[in-house]
Amino acid sequence: MIRIDRICIWLFLSALVLLLVSHKFLKPVDESITVFLLGIALADSILNNKWRSYIPLWILLGVTLVYIIYSLTGVHFNTARYVLTDALIEIKPYVPFLVCLGISPKWSNVDLRLLQTCALLVAVITTGILLTGPSNTNMIFEHQAFAGLIIYICALCYWFSCIKSNGQVAHRDKIIILLIMTGGLLCTRSKFYGYYVLGIFFMFFYRPGILKQINMKHLAMIVSLIIVFIAVSWKKISFYFITGNSDSFDPNVMESFARPVMYLHGFTILFDYFPFGSGLASFASFPSAENYSSLYYEYGLNNIHGLSPDMPDFICDAFYPTLAQFGIIGVIFFITFWVYTYRFLRMMIRKNPILYINQFSIGALIISAMLIECVASTSFVQPSGQVAMMLLGMICSVSKSVSDNATIENVTSTLTTDNKKRIKI
Repeated sequence: MIRIDRICIWLFLSALVLLLVSHKFLKPVDESITVFLLGIALADSILNNKWRSYIPLWILLGVTLVYIIYSLTGVHFNTARYVLTDALIEIKPYVPFLVCLGISPKWSNVDLRLLQTCALLVAVITTGILLTGPSNTNMIFEHQAFAGLIIYICALCYWFSCIKSNGQVAHRDKIIILLIMTGGLLCTRSKFYGYYVLGIFFMFFYRPGILKQINMKHLAMIVSLIIVFIAVSWKKISFYFITGNSDSFDPNVMESFARPVMYLHGFTILFDYFPFGSGLASFASFPSAENYSSLYYEYGLNNIHGLSPDMPDFICDAFYPTLAQFGIIGVIFFITFWVYTYRFLRMMIRKNPILYINQFSIGALIISAMLIECVASTSFVQPSGQVAMMLLGMICSVSKSVSDNATIENVTSTLTTDNKKRIKI
């Protein structure tokens, strides 16, 4: 039997290290990894008869094929080359997750130590680059935000590598993880501050069933934190959804808010092209900007600064507007995917909260980060998003070994008395 899981682990480690160069200098890396992952899934199915392990992947490819045909025959806003290119781009985050979920790689102690070293090395180098200033950071990573996300992913990888057989993480390792995340604050992005707070919460304060124990004092604190977070981030929220580059919302100055108008027209397209959307390479995606989609002329977006054929800089600036290409059906698929993903994490935390609390926390942080990134970034379909989704797939695959008989009593004997007192079920 071919050790497909070894290939998967080495591919993941390679993708993690290559985050240092794949955003700017080796851009085809993530597409190549996607194709390679599809290849090893097919090889595993043929040679090891693992077809059933990849049923969600085959469903994804079938749905993608339907949208390719629809985009070329039903709507046709771009050429076949760019429709196919966009199809590959759009499946990039899902393929790594579903392939890693199907393979369910088993990590040895040597593998985990290597992952720990790689994560720490990439995080330290990225933090060092951030310290040199925005110009150097943007020259290497295209944008400071990407550097911050890379550091955050490294912190989660390091966290994953530190989980012991009893499900716990040593206090020393938690301090190192916190220091790694602190380096990411140098990116000065509002969303990273949110990731940072969430990371601290899940690492030091989260306990299974915590939401059931919230009293009025806790609720008031949570509401206060939300208000403070919105106040600090209001300028960014306003920029993306209300005013854009202007000081106030002015519908007569369309060029001043290119990003908000993409959201507005994306919502309109969902209903104008009900239920399958405008098709691949037609709206808010990189291929739709590289080979200017004729759909933009239909809505007059070609006259907007940042969305015009001569300057399409803001077309591919956020992921959520891209869902307009897939219509209401695509939005339903997108939501279903995340519900499907979270069910694996929920299964682990419900069956054995002590043993899987850290896997659950990392998985929840990845999902939160990806959903936030989609608001004002396309990281979800870029190298950093791909590495995050591979890690999420490996974490969710753990749920396959969670038995109905795997109760809390199976592992409480490995915990200290202090740990037993702190955990609330």
